[in-house]
Amino acid sequence: MKKILKPISRIYQTGMSLRNILYIKKIITSHNPPLFTVSVGNISWGGTGKTPVCHWLLELAHSLKKKTMLLSRGYKGKPPHYPYITDENSQAQFSGDEPLMLKLLCKDTHVIVDPKRERAIEFGWRLFKPDIAILDDGFQYLKLKRHLNILIFSANDLIYNWNKIIPYGTWREDKSAINRSDVILVNTTGHSNNDVLKYIEKYILPFKKPIYTFRTYIKSIVSITDFKKDINLPNKNYLLVVGIANPKKVYVSICEFLGTPPKIFLTYPDHYNYKQNDWDKIEYQAQKNNCIILTTLKDAVKLKKFSQNFFALNVKIDFIDKFNTTKDLEEVFIEAYEKYKK
Repeated sequence: MKKILKPISRIYQTGMSLRNILYIKKIITSHNPPLFTVSVGNISWGGTGKTPVCHWLLELAHSLKKKTMLLSRGYKGKPPHYPYITDENSQAQFSGDEPLMLKLLCKDTHVIVDPKRERAIEFGWRLFKPDIAILDDGFQYLKLKRHLNILIFSANDLIYNWNKIIPYGTWREDKSAINRSDVILVNTTGHSNNDVLKYIEKYILPFKKPIYTFRTYIKSIVSITDFKKDINLPNKNYLLVVGIANPKKVYVSICEFLGTPPKIFLTYPDHYNYKQNDWDKIEYQAQKNNCIILTTLKDAVKLKKFSQNFFALNVKIDFIDKFNTTKDLEEVFIEAYEKYKK
């Protein structure tokens, strides 16, 4: 199978490289956004932690008294029209789960769903006049220029999948794409930071980019009617249901937070569109085993239409180490914004 997949990977990568060259030589032009724009993205398929990083950036901008806008393609969402403004009453089937989750977490942020991000940014700019736009999953979206390009790797990208292009591996581009980034983040959740360090030194340090390692962690258990209201669980007998790209990370984090593993652990595909019979099975298992139901916020926005009888995990990120720089990521963000304003 490897003998078949490797040549296909080379063909795919040749196509991606040609596309990038066309943008570099301006044979294909990129849209210049009317406001400071930050892209958060990855090279590989699967979960690297883009959504909690977007959340962190939105909170940082809010702390600086800046008005924000989030642009998303709304993966798996099917809105009635584009651009689509996601509000607190939107349904995940229209907006997609991650845009709705970020809207509920950051209520002052304008969230716009549109696969054509250059159209969305002009629409949002005319309507809301924000100071900062966050482009979610934008690393490969070269049609829109950005002023700060943040590239995220998971530990597995470095340890097991380095420079393995789809369909042979999980990468959408080869390692040369790293040159387009301004900042690199490595999500070490589920791994020892020291174990990941040798791969950072071997693979990423030579690119001479600022590098930050971070972990996602569970800060609290929250009510699904108010994502910021912390809940004290009546007991630790719980069922964990997860539909994300890397459910193991959630499993490890909840075990660390509560000090005990789930009695039942149910996993579904990433961005899974839950049906009524899925919820019926989840609820039956919980009642049968006298369990509280816990899930991620990303899953909660899709499950809450079936019931209010469960709780969600409030996830944050914690930066650990930095390399090739003496500045914190906050400083890099602020300096890039001030440079743009000048």
